[in-house]
Amino acid sequence: DVEGCCWWGRGVLREVTRGRCSFGKMNYYIGKRAAEDGRPSLYPNVDFCEFPEAICASEFSNELRWVSGMFQWVMDVQPYNRNGFNYIEKIKEIATDISHGGALDSSFFLDVDCILKTGSVKCDQAIDITETM
Repeated sequence: DVEGCCWWGRGVLREVTRGRCSFGKMNYYIGKRAAEDGRPSLYPNVDFCEFPEAICASEFSNELRWVSGMFQWVMDVQPYNRNGFNYIEKIKEIATDISHGGALDSSFFLDVDCILKTGSVKCDQAIDITETM
């Protein structure tokens, strides 16, 4: 439940977290909410919903700037498997191609950028949810 916990503009992916309720998810998985629910928590005393500025203005801010980016990556990019694009399979394919002398296809980076910005690998068909909030 992330209702009432939608913040944006903080951390390494400050433009990406806009409108995504990422801070509510972080609170649930690695913040105070996890600790309150009896689950392991990296930051049991950090309530990202009450104090989203913890990303940039707490005793943990140096690491939280990057943890927030990694969290977004793990939650949105690594498991992505829609619209004919499977991130894990694509990484394997690229690694195999490069190991056999192939060139890196730069469209991969554009695809990942679209996933981060819109939640879809197809930027032209996605609704940019950062503009709907």
